[in-house]
Amino acid sequence: MGFGGGRTIAHTLLFACIVTAVVSVGFRRARALPWLVLSLGVWTHLLLDMMWELPGVLLWPTLGLDFPVRAVDTGGLLHMLLTNPYIYGGEIVGCILILGIAAKKRMYTKAALRRFLSHGLLG
Repeated sequence: MGFGGGRTIAHTLLFACIVTAVVSVGFRRARALPWLVLSLGVWTHLLLDMMWELPGVLLWPTLGLDFPVRAVDTGGLLHMLLTNPYIYGGEIVGCILILGIAAKKRMYTKAALRRFLSHGLLG
């Protein structure tokens, strides 16, 4: 079974469905919102990565167990990052959101950063 191009199991509908099923079972419990957001994030990730362009990955394993092997062109990726507004715009928005959350939750302190890295807690 081959894995290539960096887009593997987490880019499949199977993965998204499993995450959603697990979340839907736990959704009845209190404090389920972060898990619901995780599920939504997985589906959004598939959309923003335009996975319909790689049906061999998106529909894995229905079209076979091997993932399509694509050579990774780092120069081309860097060029797209710097010239494609869809790509760099999304990266800028994501960076602003992360920095905003980090500032609001005071993630710049050692104690807060340690709590986040060891337990996944914000603030």
